[in-house]
Amino acid sequence: VRLLSFALRMLAERPDLQRVIREDRARIPNFVEETLRVESPLRTQFRLARVRTQLGGMDIPAGSTIMLVPGACNRDPRVFDHPYEFDIDRANARQHIAFGHGIHTCAGAPLARAEGRVTINQFLDRTTDITISTKHHGPPGAWRYEYLPTFFLRGLQRLHLEFDT
Repeated sequence: VRLLSFALRMLAERPDLQRVIREDRARIPNFVEETLRVESPLRTQFRLARVRTQLGGMDIPAGSTIMLVPGACNRDPRVFDHPYEFDIDRANARQHIAFGHGIHTCAGAPLARAEGRVTINQFLDRTTDITISTKHHGPPGAWRYEYLPTFFLRGLQRLHLEFDT
């Protein structure tokens, strides 16, 4: 649900991007990955350092709790060129850690990706235009959104869209 709300918001806010996706549906999978990179559904993750280590030049004693922030990691300029830009053609978009990494990868990640692709296709099949509701979110360029009041998950409370069919 969080992935879909962010993906639909992105399409509704960016008519240029919506047009590109409508014209070439084969770009939806990379669009989904870039959306995950830019709008990570997790705000934070915590890990326990089992052994003493160093991270980013800082000593981490064994037994310390480490807070990871996927959204920041997904904007690392050492990994992603122009990390603050949404680039539907980003070659390494899937290198994000929105669903964790390694043994900590979310087991539901493949299902979320599949649901995202199918649902975006369905929305595009059934509409000719998707826009943000100015009544609920304000005027273009000054949209207002409310996010879930949680420390762990990042998601919109509500997304009001308008459709032309």
